[in-house]
Amino acid sequence: QSVEELRNEGFAVVSIDYRVSQEGAVMREIITDCFDAARYIAHYSEAFGVDSNAFYVSGHSAGGHLALMVAYAPQENFADGYEFSDKFFVKAVAPMSPPTILYDTTTHNLHGEINKAFSGCNTKEEKEETSPITYVSENCPPTLLMAGTSDYLVFSKSSEKSPFINVDIDKFGKAASFLRSVLFISISFFMIALHISQNISKNSIFKPS
Repeated sequence: QSVEELRNEGFAVVSIDYRVSQEGAVMREIITDCFDAARYIAHYSEAFGVDSNAFYVSGHSAGGHLALMVAYAPQENFADGYEFSDKFFVKAVAPMSPPTILYDTTTHNLHGEINKAFSGCNTKEEKEETSPITYVSENCPPTLLMAGTSDYLVFSKSSEKSPFINVDIDKFGKAASFLRSVLFISISFFMIALHISQNISKNSIFKPS
Protein backbone atom coordinates (compact mmCIF):
# COMPACT_ATOMS: atom_id res chain seq x y z
CA GLN A 1 0.00 0.00 0.00
CA SER A 2 2.82 2.44 0.86
CA VAL A 3 4.39 1.92 -2.57
CA GLU A 4 1.05 2.50 -4.24
CA GLU A 5 0.60 5.75 -2.30
CA LEU A 6 3.81 7.09 -3.79
CA ARG A 7 3.11 5.75 -7.28
CA ASN A 8 -0.30 7.38 -7.21
CA GLU A 9 1.50 10.67 -6.59
CA GLY A 10 3.62 10.10 -9.71
CA PHE A 11 6.79 8.70 -8.15
CA ALA A 12 8.78 5.75 -9.48
CA VAL A 13 9.77 3.64 -6.44
CA VAL A 14 13.13 1.87 -6.10
CA SER A 15 14.23 -0.24 -3.13
CA ILE A 16 18.01 -0.68 -2.96
CA ASP A 17 20.21 -3.19 -1.15
CA TYR A 18 23.60 -2.68 0.49
CA ARG A 19 26.21 -4.59 2.45
CA VAL A 20 25.82 -4.66 6.24
CA SER A 21 28.24 -4.79 9.17
CA GLN A 22 27.11 -8.31 10.06
CA GLU A 23 28.67 -9.40 6.77
CA GLY A 24 31.92 -7.59 7.50
CA ALA A 25 31.26 -4.31 5.69
CA VAL A 26 32.50 -1.10 7.32
CA MET A 27 30.48 2.09 7.42
CA ARG A 28 32.15 3.77 4.48
CA GLU A 29 31.45 0.72 2.27
CA ILE A 30 27.82 0.65 3.39
CA ILE A 31 27.29 4.32 2.54
CA THR A 32 29.18 3.99 -0.75
CA ASP A 33 26.89 1.12 -1.76
CA CYS A 34 23.93 3.49 -1.44
CA PHE A 35 25.64 6.19 -3.49
CA ASP A 36 26.54 3.57 -6.10
CA ALA A 37 22.90 2.47 -6.30
CA ALA A 38 21.83 6.08 -6.89
CA ARG A 39 24.54 6.50 -9.54
CA TYR A 40 23.39 3.29 -11.23
CA ILE A 41 19.81 4.57 -11.37
CA ALA A 42 21.03 7.92 -12.70
CA HIS A 43 23.12 6.17 -15.38
CA TYR A 44 20.13 4.19 -16.62
CA SER A 45 17.56 6.89 -15.89
CA GLU A 46 16.37 7.08 -19.50
CA ALA A 47 15.82 3.32 -19.67
CA PHE A 48 14.05 3.36 -16.30
CA GLY A 49 11.99 6.40 -17.22
CA VAL A 50 13.10 8.43 -14.21
CA ASP A 51 14.54 11.91 -13.74
CA SER A 52 18.06 11.87 -12.26
CA ASN A 53 17.56 15.50 -11.25
CA ALA A 54 14.59 14.63 -9.05
CA PHE A 55 15.52 11.91 -6.57
CA TYR A 56 13.60 11.63 -3.29
CA VAL A 57 15.01 9.36 -0.58
CA SER A 58 13.69 7.81 2.60
CA GLY A 59 14.49 5.02 5.03
CA HIS A 60 13.93 3.81 8.56
CA SER A 61 16.56 3.69 11.33
CA ALA A 62 19.84 2.63 9.66
CA GLY A 63 18.12 3.24 6.34
CA GLY A 64 17.20 6.72 7.54
CA HIS A 65 20.84 7.45 8.31
CA LEU A 66 21.84 6.27 4.84
CA ALA A 67 19.09 8.31 3.20
CA LEU A 68 20.39 11.45 4.92
CA MET A 69 23.96 10.69 3.85
CA VAL A 70 22.92 10.27 0.21
CA ALA A 71 20.95 13.52 0.41
CA TYR A 72 23.56 15.61 2.24
CA ALA A 73 27.11 14.34 1.66
CA PRO A 74 29.11 15.31 -1.46
CA GLN A 75 28.77 12.50 -3.98
CA GLU A 76 32.49 12.51 -4.78
CA ASN A 77 33.27 11.71 -1.13
CA PHE A 78 31.79 8.25 -1.55
CA ALA A 79 32.81 7.10 -5.03
CA ASP A 80 35.72 4.67 -4.46
CA GLY A 81 36.20 3.69 -8.10
CA TYR A 82 32.65 2.73 -9.05
CA GLU A 83 32.24 2.26 -12.82
CA PHE A 84 29.52 4.92 -13.12
CA SER A 85 30.17 8.55 -12.24
CA ASP A 86 26.73 9.88 -13.10
CA LYS A 87 25.45 12.70 -10.92
CA PHE A 88 22.02 12.82 -9.35
CA PHE A 89 20.11 15.49 -7.46
CA VAL A 90 18.12 14.81 -4.28
CA LYS A 91 15.11 17.10 -4.04
CA ALA A 92 13.84 15.92 -0.63
CA VAL A 93 14.61 13.40 2.12
CA ALA A 94 12.26 11.94 4.73
CA PRO A 95 14.00 9.59 7.20
CA MET A 96 12.26 7.79 10.06
CA SER A 97 14.18 7.39 13.37
CA PRO A 98 17.58 8.12 11.78
CA PRO A 99 20.85 8.21 13.75
CA THR A 100 22.20 11.63 12.78
CA ILE A 101 25.24 11.96 15.06
CA LEU A 102 27.09 8.64 15.21
CA TYR A 103 29.79 9.95 17.54
CA ASP A 104 27.30 11.30 20.11
CA THR A 105 26.39 8.37 22.35
CA THR A 106 23.59 10.34 24.01
CA THR A 107 21.57 10.19 20.78
CA HIS A 108 21.43 6.43 20.26
CA ASN A 109 21.90 3.01 21.82
CA LEU A 110 23.69 1.41 18.86
CA HIS A 111 27.20 1.41 20.29
CA GLY A 112 28.03 -2.24 19.60
CA GLU A 113 26.71 -2.25 16.05
CA ILE A 114 28.29 1.10 15.19
CA ASN A 115 31.66 0.08 16.63
CA LYS A 116 31.47 -3.12 14.59
CA ALA A 117 30.74 -1.11 11.45
CA PHE A 118 33.83 1.01 12.16
CA SER A 119 36.14 -1.96 12.74
CA GLY A 120 39.54 -1.23 11.24
CA CYS A 121 38.76 2.46 10.71
CA ASN A 122 39.87 5.67 12.36
CA THR A 123 36.81 5.71 14.59
CA LYS A 124 36.56 9.40 15.47
CA GLU A 125 37.32 10.64 11.98
CA GLU A 126 35.08 8.08 10.28
CA LYS A 127 32.15 8.73 12.62
CA GLU A 128 32.31 12.42 11.82
CA GLU A 129 32.67 11.79 8.10
CA THR A 130 29.71 9.42 8.08
CA SER A 131 27.37 11.44 10.34
CA PRO A 132 24.68 13.40 8.46
CA ILE A 133 24.93 16.33 10.86
CA THR A 134 28.44 17.02 9.53
CA TYR A 135 26.97 18.07 6.19
CA VAL A 136 24.01 20.16 7.34
CA SER A 137 23.90 23.49 5.52
CA GLU A 138 21.49 25.84 3.81
CA ASN A 139 22.06 23.81 0.64
CA CYS A 140 20.49 20.65 2.06
CA PRO A 141 17.24 19.53 0.41
CA PRO A 142 13.88 19.85 2.21
CA THR A 143 13.96 17.39 5.10
CA LEU A 144 11.27 15.73 7.20
CA LEU A 145 12.68 14.04 10.32
CA MET A 146 10.41 11.62 12.17
CA ALA A 147 11.25 10.12 15.56
CA GLY A 148 9.47 8.37 18.41
CA THR A 149 10.01 9.41 22.01
CA SER A 150 9.81 5.77 23.15
CA ASP A 151 12.44 4.51 20.70
CA TYR A 152 15.09 2.73 22.80
CA LEU A 153 17.61 2.37 19.95
CA VAL A 154 17.67 5.77 18.26
CA PHE A 155 16.57 8.44 20.71
CA SER A 156 14.37 11.30 19.56
CA LYS A 157 17.10 13.77 20.50
CA SER A 158 19.02 12.45 17.47
CA SER A 159 16.51 14.41 15.39
CA GLU A 160 15.95 17.19 17.92
CA LYS A 161 19.67 18.07 18.02
CA SER A 162 19.85 18.52 14.26
CA PRO A 163 20.08 22.23 13.38
CA PHE A 164 17.05 22.45 11.11
CA ILE A 165 14.62 25.31 10.69
CA ASN A 166 10.90 24.69 10.36
CA VAL A 167 9.54 26.09 7.10
CA ASP A 168 6.35 25.91 5.08
CA ILE A 169 6.86 22.84 2.88
CA ASP A 170 4.15 23.90 0.43
CA LYS A 171 6.67 26.12 -1.35
CA PHE A 172 8.68 23.02 -2.35
CA GLY A 173 6.14 21.77 -4.89
CA LYS A 174 6.68 18.10 -5.76
CA ALA A 175 8.96 17.69 -2.74
CA ALA A 176 6.04 18.67 -0.51
CA SER A 177 3.95 15.89 -2.07
CA PHE A 178 6.71 13.36 -1.36
CA LEU A 179 7.16 14.50 2.24
CA ARG A 180 3.44 14.29 2.93
CA SER A 181 3.25 10.80 1.41
CA VAL A 182 6.12 9.52 3.54
CA LEU A 183 4.62 11.15 6.63
CA PHE A 184 1.37 9.26 5.97
CA ILE A 185 3.34 6.02 5.51
CA SER A 186 5.30 6.57 8.73
CA ILE A 187 2.13 7.24 10.73
CA SER A 188 0.68 4.00 9.34
CA PHE A 189 3.89 2.17 10.28
CA PHE A 190 3.81 3.47 13.85
CA MET A 191 0.13 2.62 14.24
CA ILE A 192 0.77 -0.95 13.04
CA ALA A 193 3.62 -1.23 15.57
CA LEU A 194 1.29 0.07 18.27
CA HIS A 195 -1.37 -2.50 17.35
CA ILE A 196 1.16 -5.35 17.43
CA SER A 197 2.61 -4.29 20.78
CA GLN A 198 -0.86 -4.04 22.31
CA ASN A 199 -1.60 -7.60 21.21
CA ILE A 200 1.71 -8.87 22.62
CA SER A 201 1.47 -7.18 26.00
CA LYS A 202 -1.15 -4.94 27.54
CA ASN A 203 1.48 -3.79 30.06
CA SER A 204 4.12 -2.72 27.53
CA ILE A 205 2.64 -0.55 24.81
CA PHE A 206 4.78 1.12 22.14
CA LYS A 207 3.71 4.75 22.22
CA PRO A 208 4.34 6.65 18.99
CA SER A 209 4.96 10.38 19.17
